[in-house]
Order: sequence, then structure tokens, then C-alpha cells
Amino acid sequence: MKLRQLLMLLREEYYTTLPSGFEGYTEVFVNPSLMEIREAVDSYNKVRFIALGNLEKVFIWSSESLMHIDIARSSDIIPDYYQNELYGMAELRSRRLIINDLGNLPNPDRIQELADGGFDWLKRYHFDLSDVKKKVSKVINKY
Repeated sequence: MKLRQLLMLLREEYYTTLPSGFEGYTEVFVNPSLMEIREAVDSYNKVRFIALGNLEKVFIWSSESLMHIDIARSSDIIPDYYQNELYGMAELRSRRLIINDLGNLPNPDRIQELADGGFDWLKRYHFDLSDVKKKVSKVINKY
């Protein structure tokens, strides 16, 4: 095993299992390894995620189970006062998670933060931000 792979395994962390009316339970992973991402993807190869900017933590789970609000309410993932989150859905293509839906993109603070590289740390957890950054740049240039 390479040193980089070992370090990623040390950083990965299983977060919790939550009851779900769809599948009986939903596993939530924090700062996932590629192996955990593959475990979490649904039959469409998609996951839902919540990324906490200042804490540099990303939580993922199957997109076929609980919604973002359900995860936030039924766990302590997002403190009530927290304002620096990014949430949406991503599709696993090859070894990268491509963000294809952002739930809070209309928020001007999140748009600027994405453009400024504030969520570039997600790349460490197999997220590809290139498509979403292009869309954000178009929105910023439009205004």
C-alpha cells in the first residue's frame, strides 16, 4: 500500500447510520475514501452531500435515501448557527465525484466562495469542481 493511500485510510471516518423509510437505514460517511464513496453510491451512481467549509468536512450518503434536511435534522452534522455549508448531489464517474446539483447555489455567498476556491479542499475527497466552477463563473460574469 502506498503512503498516500494509507494516509487517506487514516483520514476516512464512518459517521453514523440513520433510520430511513426507504431502505431501513442510511449510512453517512465523513471525508470519504474512494472505497466508501463506492459503498454509498446508489443504483444511478449518485450520492448526496453536505460540505462544511470552515471545518473542511464533507458528509455523503446514497441519493436514493434521506434528503439533506433529514440528515441535518436527525444528526449533529450542521450546528444551528452554521452558515458556511454547501449541499447537493454528485455522480461518481470513474474515480471522481462530479457535482451535478447544488441545492444552495442561489446563495450569493456560496457562489463567490466557490469562485474564490473556498471549497477546493473537496478535491482531497474525490470531488471534481471544474464543471461547477465554470457554471459559477458564468453567473458571476453575468452580473
